[in-house]
Order: sequence, then C-alpha cells, then structure tokens
Amino acid sequence: MKKTLLLLATFCCTLVVHAVDGSLLKKFTVGEGKQVIFSQGNLQYQASTNTWRFAENQYDTVGANNVNIAADYDGWIDLFGYGTGNAPIQNSTNAADYASFTDWGINAISNGGDQANFWRTLTKDEWDYLLRLRPNANNLVGAGTVAGVPGLIILPDVWEEGYWTTINSFEDLGINVSSIGYSCEEDTLFLQNIYDADYWTQMEYEGALFLPAAGHRDGIEVSAVGSLGEYACSTPDTENEDGSYKLLFDNSTAHPNDPSTRHQGYSVRLVKDAENIIDTIRITYEAPKAGDAAPRSGTTVTSGTGTATIPDGVHYILTGYSFYSDRGNGFSENIFVQNTKYLVQFYIEPEDGYYFPTSKEGYPGTRQIVCIVNGDTLDSRINGWRFGVNQTQLGVGYIFQTGAFETPVEINELYLSFDELHVPKAGDSIPQIAITPDTSLYYSVCLVDVPGRSGYHIRSYSIKDEDGTSLDGVEVFAENTTYRVEVEIEKEDGYVFPMNGSKPDVNNIRAVLNATDMGKTDMRGGSNGRVYLYTYFTTGKIEGPKIEVDTIRITFVQPNAGDPSPKSGSTLITPTDPTFSISCHVSVPDNAGYDLLGFRLWTGGTFSNSYSETTFQENTQYKIQVHLMASEGYTFPMNGYYPDRWNMVFYVNDTLVEISDVSTWNNGEIGVSYRFTTGSIPTGIDQIVNRQSSNRKLIIDGQIFIQHGDKIYTLQGQEIK
Repeated sequence: MKKTLLLLATFCCTLVVHAVDGSLLKKFTVGEGKQVIFSQGNLQYQASTNTWRFAENQYDTVGANNVNIAADYDGWIDLFGYGTGNAPIQNSTNAADYASFTDWGINAISNGGDQANFWRTLTKDEWDYLLRLRPNANNLVGAGTVAGVPGLIILPDVWEEGYWTTINSFEDLGINVSSIGYSCEEDTLFLQNIYDADYWTQMEYEGALFLPAAGHRDGIEVSAVGSLGEYACSTPDTENEDGSYKLLFDNSTAHPNDPSTRHQGYSVRLVKDAENIIDTIRITYEAPKAGDAAPRSGTTVTSGTGTATIPDGVHYILTGYSFYSDRGNGFSENIFVQNTKYLVQFYIEPEDGYYFPTSKEGYPGTRQIVCIVNGDTLDSRINGWRFGVNQTQLGVGYIFQTGAFETPVEINELYLSFDELHVPKAGDSIPQIAITPDTSLYYSVCLVDVPGRSGYHIRSYSIKDEDGTSLDGVEVFAENTTYRVEVEIEKEDGYVFPMNGSKPDVNNIRAVLNATDMGKTDMRGGSNGRVYLYTYFTTGKIEGPKIEVDTIRITFVQPNAGDPSPKSGSTLITPTDPTFSISCHVSVPDNAGYDLLGFRLWTGGTFSNSYSETTFQENTQYKIQVHLMASEGYTFPMNGYYPDRWNMVFYVNDTLVEISDVSTWNNGEIGVSYRFTTGSIPTGIDQIVNRQSSNRKLIIDGQIFIQHGDKIYTLQGQEIK
C-alpha cells in the first residue's frame, strides 16, 4: 500500500544522530560479508586553510559557490574531480590531468576523527550492491526532499519502521531495483518523502542515509544543483581511459554505476569499514538463587555470584558486574531474597583493535548495539538496558528473578530504625491501639521501620509506661517521663529465627538501633515465629505556645564578578565561614522569629550545576539558596512535619519569591532560592569599590583583595597578616 508522507513535525528533544568521529549510527552492507558506516555529510574542503571536513548535516551542500574553486578561496567546496584527494582544487577540463586516483580518505577530516586514512571511497560494485543486491534492497531505498533539499534516501541493514520513521520506498512505488538504471515513469521521486529538518533528525537517529542532489561541476561551471545527484566512485572505467563511474540519480532515475567523465566534479560521501565494530553482545548468565550470598549493592565483583560467560571467538571481554534492585536502586540484605527481581549490571570492554560504535562524547552508541542475555534481546521495559559507562566500556543491565529458598535462612541479627523526628514529646497525644503498618498512625507516631529486605517485618508496636503497664485512658505524654515501645517482629517465608524449644532463641539475635535518644533494649521470644523487642525513650518538658512566623524577608547584596566564591553545591556555607560575609552578603531582620543557617550556591540557576572556580565569573548566572530555621519560641506554619510554604510569603530584597523557589524539609528548615547575574570585572589600578559599611574591594597592582573590618583577605578567603 502506498503511503502519503508530508511530514513536517517539530521535535522538542535533542537526539545524538552521529558519533564524535563524524559517522552515522548504523551499518550498511556493500558486499558479501562487508559492511561500512557512512560519514555524517558530504566531504568539504577549504583551500585557504587546507582543511577538510564533513558537512554538519546530511542535506547541506555548497551549491553554486563551487564556482569559486581556487587556491586562495576561504569558503568551502564540495564537488571534486576524479581521485583528487591530493589535489582538491584541480578544475582542469582535461581528463588526462586525472589519470591516477588518490582517495580523499587519505586526509585527516577535522570533524571525522582527524586522522589520516580513517575513511575511504566506495567502489562502483559496492554502490551497486548497496542499492540493488543486498537483501531487501527494494524496501531500503527511496527518494524525497529533506529540509527543502531533494535527494536519495538509503536505509541501513537494520531498520524498524515506526510512527516517526516512515518512508515510501522504491518497493512502494513499484520500482524493481534489481535492474541496472531503474527509473520511475513519472518525474516524482523527490516528492515521495517530504521531511522537515526536525523529522529528519529522528530518521537519522535510526540510521537513515541522505544523499543530497548537489549537482556537478565542469571546470568552474556548476549546474543541476537541486535536480541531479552524482557521487564519486573509486573505480576507473577500464574501457575508457578518460572515464570512471559514479552513482547518479534525479527526479526519475537512480543508476548506481553510471559511466562518467573524470574531469567533472562530483559529490563525495566517504565510509569506514565496519568489521572491527562490535554491535552485538551475547552473554549467558546463570543467576544466583534465593539464599545465595549477595555482595554489597553497587560493588563490582568478578566471580562468585552466579556464572556469566561470553561466546568463544568474540572480540569483547567481561570485566566485572554488580547488583541492584530491579529499579536500579541499592539493597541492604546480604543474601538474595526469594521470589525477588534484581538487576545485574555487566561491564563489557572491546579487545585491542576493536571498538563499539560511538555516539556523544565517544561513549558507546547504545542505539546501534544489540545486547542478548540468555537468548533474550534486552528490552528496557521488560528485562534490562544498555548504556555507556565510559568511552571504552559498555554497561549491560539484565533483570533476573530468584525462586523460593531451598532451605530456610536463619536470622541472627535484627536491624530496626526508630525515626528521631517521630519520637513522642511531652504533651503529644498517646495512641490507644496497637500500631500496625496499615494504620495511619504508623507513619506519624514513633515510627519504627526495617531497613531493606531482611527476612522479617514489623507486625505491630505499642507504647506503654516504663514497666510495661498499659496507658489506656492516659491522653498525653507527661514531662520528663520514660516510656517503653514494644515492637512485635515476624519472620517472612523462607526465614527462621534461632529456636530454643518452641520459641525463638533471642539470645542469639542482636538488635541494632539508630535513634540516639532511645534507651536500653530488651528482647524476648514469642510463639508463632515472632520476637518482641522493647526499647525506651524519655520525654522532655512540655513546651509553651510558640509565635507563628508567616512572612520571611531576606536581604541579599550580590557579589561582583571577581569577588571570592565559596564552595558550590551540597556544602552549606555557614556564617562562621570567612567567605560568608566577604562575598555573599545575606542577612535577615533582627528578632524576626527565624535564624539564618547559611546558604548554598550553584551556577546556571539550577541545583545540578556546581562549579569549581574560586571567584565569581563575569556575566554569569548563579543561584543562591538561603537556609532558615525558626528561632526559639517561634514556629513556621506546619503541614505534618514540614513547614507549610503555601501559608507563608517570602521576599528577597523586597521582591516576592515564587513558591516554586521555596523548599521545606522535615527537620523544620526552609530554603529560599534567588537567581542573580554578575557583571564585568572592574578594570584599573588602585580602584576601591565600597561594598558595605565594613567591606570593600581593593585592586592593588592588578590584584584583587577584600577588606573586611580591619582585616584583608585574598580572593580565596585567606587572611593577609
């Protein structure tokens, strides 16, 4: 069925469509057992600098400007006479001046790996095989217009047509490519597939090749730009000493080995051989079983946790692997749990002389690498994924599931956490029921939890007085009083507590707690495979009413370019840091009901871009996040354990701050973010710029210092004695 394609979609995402060495992302077969990878665009040359490059886009052409071909021309040309890799500006019309062939690939291509003999030109037989003889050729060749430029479209060997990657091929047009010099009865080839630049980016991402109809040059005359495509072959015409061959196409015809005249200038699209490129990874993996020892999550190991093998005769090696939960997170148990999914991440490296296809910044191009584990081709939605770890290492993630335990696993340690923020305080309400994970109280009162999957879980807990007496009828916790938390712990299937008769032997179980204000811990065994743990906490004094703060005001005197810069990122710069008041002047009103804890800095206006400079740069945007805490006797409006930012207003320098720039944490802190942009560094000698009443910047003999009170600091915040 013929498809109608007028595709002018706009994509908002950025796709990597070629590798850093200027190659496209997929392979093309050009002969029996012979595959190549095409360059990202037509070859171009600048005579004035003796520079070679590939066109930035596949549809880019120089066109009529090829008439300027000359030794001193500072523009670019892209139509070359036969074999002029050593004489690119040769424009003689005498075929005898082109008697020998020098491949253009002998040159270092500036954006194509920048090394000599990295690329080459196809022969006429290779062009012929590509367009006519390779399997499924009819469905892998078409024509159309890309970004307004007519040309020929050739698809890679592996092509999955989808909603955003659709083409009217020659098969759809009823053209049989098996005949040499096939043609379309109507002059409509360039109208079959019309793509804008954004849509073509998606096509190119899947590996599609586009050869623009760039015309040809005869001497210094250029013609047929936009209507005729002619691409050089490396093969001479042995029956005509003045002739060679070329790929030719126009709006009705495509001919893969058309006889040619050597002196005419044609387009050149170079290739590199693909036999040393590894594009398929095969791994056989016998996964660990439930109960097997598990290494620390994220730690790279080489053996002992399942058995991984790769086939003989391949040119890659397995250097190690690590484990995560099936969601890619860490886990804390030291054995593989029953009936649970895990992710094993294999690390693969190529042998010397072989390499992965590459994409952005030289990392393995995972779009063109097929990974097969235990016969399953990895699907990121089902069983794993692949990604570049570094420029020579590929990560292959595979999800497996354990079965049931073959024998029960003995629990010899209990790890429980008591959230300090949820420990009851004097005056808090006392729950009157046993608290279970399916009650809302579980997440709000004296929260007890089990880290990770450990073979046991919390069945319930309750709060009693110190000697274990029930608190029925008592409504609130008293001042300076010790209470007991009784936690009921239940084993999970496949696990067992050490047994002493019919009850767990608690003497062999060590409890580990992490709340610093919890008291002693006692344990006893129970029936039905349960253990009871007792821990204690003591309340303080009942706090009186607090004044609620609903307005925050911050004064910020932003630094100038060249001022000393504190550390960037996660480190909180506190008022005790000498650079706090030298280069970032942050203050809050006295007795406002909140205190200034410090600030953090980033560049680019986000929380993800840290920087390493020790001074603020010129004309650069930064983001400062100021941290605040309610003063003693005051409180912020609260939403559970978090300050309620929606019931507050925030000002920086009397400017209202958007709620989206306010963060709150369950330790009661508030973070207020503010973006600012520096100017230019002042010039001149002995220039003094007042900053605040006790701060000024000194420029002495071209060096910048900061005077703070009676002390002088360097830009790094070090005091000058």
